[in-house]
Amino acid sequence: MLNTIVKVQSGWRSYKCRKSVKVFSKLPDDVWKTILEFICKNNEKFLVMERFLFKKMILFTWSIPKTNLESKLKIINFVSRSPLYFEKKIIEQCLELCKRLLKFITEKIKLCYINSCVERIVSSLYIL
Repeated sequence: MLNTIVKVQSGWRSYKCRKSVKVFSKLPDDVWKTILEFICKNNEKFLVMERFLFKKMILFTWSIPKTNLESKLKIINFVSRSPLYFEKKIIEQCLELCKRLLKFITEKIKLCYINSCVERIVSSLYIL
């Protein structure tokens, strides 16, 4: 019974975190960075978001490249907007996802979009 309660609470925290990220990530960059800094200070919520993001990126990396392409591009964009706030493993997984998509996607617009996200990550002075 206690295990079920813990799972429900964990699911609820994850839902709240995803909902707030979805709402706030649509804001302009300067406002979004201020909010992200605040979330980083409240470490528990940020860790939940990072764990969820990492699991999602691993699933997306090893799934068929053209399935859920829009969701994959949204996650890549989300990480590339402020890569300095994320752990090294998330940045590496994002770059791995980009590399895999670049290999299998043929649409020029989406290739340019992925390239621009990779450039933002690399140019952010993030040292791998």
